[in-house]
Amino acid sequence: MEKQLKRSEVPEALKWDLTLLYESDEAMEQALAKTQQKASELAKTAGHFASDGQTFLRNLNENKAIDEELEREFVYGMLRRDSDTTDSTAVTLYGQVVNAATTIEAELAFIQPELTAIDDADFAKLMQSEPGLAEYQYEMTKLRRQKKHVLSKAEETLLGHLNKSLDSAEEIYNTLNDADLKFGKVHDEKGQLVELTHGNRSQFNESQNRSVRKEAVLAYEKPYHELRNTFAQTLNSFIGTENALARIRHYPSARAAALGANNIPESVYDTLVATVNQYLDLVYRWYELKKRVLGLDKMYKYDVNVPLAGEDMLKTTFEQGKQLTWDALQVMGPEYLKGLKSEFEHRWIDARLKISVNALVAIK
Repeated sequence: MEKQLKRSEVPEALKWDLTLLYESDEAMEQALAKTQQKASELAKTAGHFASDGQTFLRNLNENKAIDEELEREFVYGMLRRDSDTTDSTAVTLYGQVVNAATTIEAELAFIQPELTAIDDADFAKLMQSEPGLAEYQYEMTKLRRQKKHVLSKAEETLLGHLNKSLDSAEEIYNTLNDADLKFGKVHDEKGQLVELTHGNRSQFNESQNRSVRKEAVLAYEKPYHELRNTFAQTLNSFIGTENALARIRHYPSARAAALGANNIPESVYDTLVATVNQYLDLVYRWYELKKRVLGLDKMYKYDVNVPLAGEDMLKTTFEQGKQLTWDALQVMGPEYLKGLKSEFEHRWIDARLKISVNALVAIK
């Protein structure tokens, strides 16, 4: 019987090297403390964040530095947790970063309402008064476009404090999906029992042996079915939160809020859905063809992903996969390839299947 390796059993060459971010957990925690201190200092500029061009540029640069540092710390904490979501130390570390981010967001919540409160003409003069502000022109335009959806300082601060709670439905789902669900063992094409995971289920779904893929699909869906009420309530909580936030920020709907941040009209979404529905007949024709080629009387969910190429379907090792990626991306040019080469050589990719790893097997 094959068994998925524990994190400690995986060769170092197949795991991402988080020391490229920080040498240790302690080093990240020290950096996080410094970032929090910077945020506390920047919070003292409330009321005069953009009193003149030079002050505005200095404060924007400091805010940008805080964002970049916090992102680096957040990524480290997230990847530590995602390496093994049953590792209590890693989960605690991630929690520390999330708590710090929530605190910082609340401390600096005054920035957006302070900037959107400035008259359009005065703000235009402010941006013209300091050449260095040109770097932030797009960001400021995007912010001021959302002016009517930015709340008062007190309200933005309150939402900042609630950020972690508002994200709880998504965190609960991630914990259930990535750490708590167990799919059991299924038989592979050789009749051996193999532990089914998020990462390896695709190879069973694509098996030419119908009984193998049927067993795997049913095993994968079983824990979701057993916890369907919990998942349904989690989704309901998420939807309720998104709808409430949309109303608070004066959007007509949660969909409008989600699209509005990037200045995307709701008509784009409607057009996408309408276009997909318009050509659904092509999907039905494809499945009908697939059913006929596979010689099936009825087609079930476990038949959807099996390739028509049969035993000739592409299977690669990690090294072969890297080479295929390298060859395919030659068209991107030397600068892009230089970055890709660094990612390959310095272990930016976590390639090995692990127990309770996050659903993505190889993440950069």
